[in-house]
Amino acid sequence: MITYKSKVRKSTWMAWVLLSVGLIITIYATISAKMNVEADAKREFEFACTQIELRIDARMAAHAQILMSGSALFEATDFKAVDEITREDWHAYTWRQKVEQFLPGVQGIGFALIIPRERLARHIQEITKGGAI
Repeated sequence: MITYKSKVRKSTWMAWVLLSVGLIITIYATISAKMNVEADAKREFEFACTQIELRIDARMAAHAQILMSGSALFEATDFKAVDEITREDWHAYTWRQKVEQFLPGVQGIGFALIIPRERLARHIQEITKGGAI
């Protein structure tokens, strides 16, 4: 004969088993969801980093192309020396590059002449006379 105490014990035991199983399932689901969220976040971060890297690489390639085309200008022209290129020549060259259209944010393209000390005063006079300073 099943007594009231044995029914209560059996019910209590079954409640503890169900509680334990429920807790185990909840813990497993929580850990699984956390891992999925972290994996998604990691994938999104890596994708964003890759996109940034690609943009930087493209921008650097464009800058390198401008530098190479400037070098090609000096090599391909019949100028005897770099200092024979006038400001007007350089302005025309940089204007034709359309940098503001293809590389927004670039504020200018220039080149530097190596001026020997003995020609410095004359160079400053020429530049001043040209209206640059």
